[in-house]
Amino acid sequence: MNSISPDEQLRRDRERESKVAMDSLQKSDEDLLKEIFYSSSSPLNHNPTTTISRTIAHFSSLLIKLSRKAEESTNKIVKLTKTLTYLTWVIAIFTAISLFVIILQFIK
Repeated sequence: MNSISPDEQLRRDRERESKVAMDSLQKSDEDLLKEIFYSSSSPLNHNPTTTISRTIAHFSSLLIKLSRKAEESTNKIVKLTKTLTYLTWVIAIFTAISLFVIILQFIK
């Protein structure tokens, strides 16, 4: 009989759960939500600690994906805000030049 030490079994379990978590980063948000629901509501085929860790791993993957999307959106908003500020300055300069030209024509 091939017996594995508890430490070795724990290491293997952690490696497997880590791989599952890394693989779940490739899934869509909807699939991750389904996995979270399934992991948290499945009958306890595994021990409760494994079920909780798997649920937390899927939830963490979902949070990572959402934070990356939020960062991308924030960067896009910052870029658009800079462009809008630049265009506002351009309009202000054109307005000042137009007012100056109108005032000069009115004085003549």
